[in-house]
Amino acid sequence: MIIILEKFNELLKKGEKFENIVENIILNYSSINNNDLIYKIKKEISLKFSVDLMHIHLIGSSHTGFSKTFVKKEGEDYDFCIIDSKVFQKYLLKVDIKEISKNKLQKFYFNLKNGKIHYHYINDSLKNEIVKIMEEIRIRLKIEKEISVCIYISEEAFVKNISNFLEEMWINKEKIGRVTIESLPKLGGIL
Repeated sequence: MIIILEKFNELLKKGEKFENIVENIILNYSSINNNDLIYKIKKEISLKFSVDLMHIHLIGSSHTGFSKTFVKKEGEDYDFCIIDSKVFQKYLLKVDIKEISKNKLQKFYFNLKNGKIHYHYINDSLKNEIVKIMEEIRIRLKIEKEISVCIYISEEAFVKNISNFLEEMWINKEKIGRVTIESLPKLGGIL
């Protein structure tokens, strides 16, 4: 199998839009490796969330083999997404806005307007419910890496979210040669 980072660069050089790259890399390829294990995890998620297997996708570096800084990297965890409007609605109705901190609430609304429920930005009781499901799967399948899941309302929302993220990271990398900028140290209380 062609290394996915090379495929990403190849598609970029051909002038493909980030939306098309995401569709090709994330929705078309199952994983850079461990396909049997990925299938088992997807099957468990499918059963726990009552969603068809084809609506579950491995994303992130465990899928692509590269980090958000576009460096070859084996994933430290398994990040999955569920793309299904019914699951999205079910979990959206479970969100208790009154339990979400102000900082997280802004991120929750940002994600919501983009058709995404990210478990980091929901109320703790619902987050714990999702984390517990993922932990049960991890233990049952004897997996050392953590497993996480986000939920998207549609394939269109998923592609737009991921392609916008990758494009932003790519632009930052091209502008400054790396994606992250470390803050300056404090100089005598000035900064």
